[in-house]
Amino acid sequence: MACATPPFFPNYDVHFSDSTIQTILLRSLPAVKSEHMSIEPLPFGNSFNNRIYFVNLSEPTTFPRPQWTPTGCDTTTSVRVDEASSFVLKVVSRPGAPKPQNEVACLLLLERYCPSVPTPRVIAWSDDGKRIRTPLDPRGSRARSPSWFLRRLTRASRQNGEMEKGQMETKGRGWILMTRVSGRIINKDDLTGVHGDAIMIQMAELVATWRKQMPPARAIGNLRLMGRTLVAPRSATLYDRSILPGLDVYVDGVIVTEPNSTPLNTSLKYHTHKLTVELRRLKTAKVFEQTREPVSELVQHFIRETLPRLSMFSHTAEEMIFTHDDLSPRNVLVSATPSAIEVTAVIDFESAGFFPAPEEFGNTVENIYKRSWTLHAYEQFLSTLSRLEALPESLSQSLTSSPSDGTAQIAFGGPEFHQAVLLSRIAGNIAPWWVKQEVDTLSDEEVKRQLTEARARVEKSVESLEAMVSREPRP
Repeated sequence: MACATPPFFPNYDVHFSDSTIQTILLRSLPAVKSEHMSIEPLPFGNSFNNRIYFVNLSEPTTFPRPQWTPTGCDTTTSVRVDEASSFVLKVVSRPGAPKPQNEVACLLLLERYCPSVPTPRVIAWSDDGKRIRTPLDPRGSRARSPSWFLRRLTRASRQNGEMEKGQMETKGRGWILMTRVSGRIINKDDLTGVHGDAIMIQMAELVATWRKQMPPARAIGNLRLMGRTLVAPRSATLYDRSILPGLDVYVDGVIVTEPNSTPLNTSLKYHTHKLTVELRRLKTAKVFEQTREPVSELVQHFIRETLPRLSMFSHTAEEMIFTHDDLSPRNVLVSATPSAIEVTAVIDFESAGFFPAPEEFGNTVENIYKRSWTLHAYEQFLSTLSRLEALPESLSQSLTSSPSDGTAQIAFGGPEFHQAVLLSRIAGNIAPWWVKQEVDTLSDEEVKRQLTEARARVEKSVESLEAMVSREPRP
């Protein structure tokens, strides 16, 4: 029996039975037969936020793809047909979470504007676990039987070893069904071996493609799909009309934070929103009592007095660039032979969207060791992007892996890029999510130690940013 998912994992107690998965496939791909399916859950530990199932067919099946014209999506004249025999069902951990819709929109935009970038193809999705939508039927239809989406008892023996007799099946969760692309995730030996540079060069070419070919947005955030007849909220900004028949794409805030009331149309608004949301999390979670008052006072003063004076916010014209936002080795697939290696796909676009130009790189440089990149590998990646003219100016100033000013431990870029990295560091340590997530498994002393370290990172980052503006005159 497989190891059980720990209770502090977001995907704990998220389960679909084989019959539910078969129903999704049969309704999304009518030509498929249940006897041709085999279902394989992703092993424990390989997914944290979602429950993943692989569905393999003994015989390949065809599925239609939308065709796009300069004026929108056309499904009436000609429909392109693809073929696949392996699929991924990705079930989100929280009911009502907007992540499926965001990832579907991102994958469709990539398919439309960057067809050369290898990514999964969307077959079907559901926002609520009830209505199944497809690219050719984006309005969707509900399941024929109410029992399909109600909780029900499942069999004693489940393939994944986690659904035992008497356990209830999850309901109300959104999901995406997409093609499974070939390849395996990058490992450390790939990066340090003879093909390490080749991997990073190929990655850079793919990232450069979407940074240059995807039209920039007028606002910052993740994506929402909305029917043409609906009234968009004040916070949303239209990005793409008719990505699917009758369906438009809007940029509408950041899905991992609280909703914003107006569009985040400048970098200053975006970073102010991020810091403010983290302060509210600091205030509401009991585990942060130890550092709540000093961190809150420090960051509120920083938002009022220092944040607006940072030079990274002095530019009048800003373009919001398509950003993966979690470009780590686990989200890049490769296929290797003794003599060569090929990047076969980029996956997991659930956090992707349109963000300030440095965002893709600032988050990674801040967490470069957590994300398992080596400094040499990332230097090769950035150098290739610079050659392809796909780097923000604030980062292209220094591409060697050594600090370029007083903000130690930031390996690349000039002062404005360092400001972006430090802002990411502050936001990530105000109310450190990993402490709250694992508090039940940590001793009191360990919680205290980690909160003290997070507070020190906030204080040091604020100090560095204040030093950067100390010689600048107040507006």
